Order: sequence, then C-alpha cells, then structure tokens
Amino acid sequence: MKFLRELHAMSELFFYLFGGLFLMAFLLWKNDVFAYQAELLLRYGDLPFAFLALLFGGTSLRLTFSDLLKEESALIGAEDIDAEHPILDAILIVSGLTLFLGLVYMDFALPNVV
Repeated sequence: MKFLRELHAMSELFFYLFGGLFLMAFLLWKNDVFAYQAELLLRYGDLPFAFLALLFGGTSLRLTFSDLLKEESALIGAEDIDAEHPILDAILIVSGLTLFLGLVYMDFALPNVV
C-alpha cells in the first residue's frame, strides 16, 4: 500500500505540472506567442497527459475504495483487514488500459481536422 500511496503522490505532482504546462501552452498558442512550440506541445503531449490523468485517477480510486473497505470492515467488526483486493485491482487496470488504448486509437487512426 505504501508503493501505491507514493505512486499516487508522484502522479499527482506530474499531472498538475503537465496540466499547468498544457494550460500555459494553450494560452501562448491562442495569443500567438511562441505559437509553433506551443502547438507542438498541444499536438504531441496529449497521450502523455492522458496517461498521467489515468494513472492519477486510477490510484485515487484504488486508495478511496481501499479506505472505504477498511471503514466498512471496522464497522462490522472484522479483525484483520487485507489490503489486497485483486478483483478491484483487475477492474481498475483493465478499464484504465481500455480507456488509454481507445485514446491511442483515436489519436493515431482518426485524421486530424483543423
């Protein structure tokens, strides 16, 4: 669980940094300041940003569900609470991979219309 919390904290940091960079790049592109460099970031940085968003969201959901299950187990009087939930992990991983692969398909297979 410690690794998951550290991964969540790191993905949160990079998600906010990359999101702020995207916001600044959009504002620069819209105002025609460093428009070429900003357009490159906006055009090619969408998949890394989507990966960071899914990683941050997935770890957030896993930690939230784990805390809810821990509270529920404490309410019914369960003694030892197992932090491993392989079905929950499998559902989150498969749904995250499906979303990411769908975004990769849309990015590479569908034409860009400007």
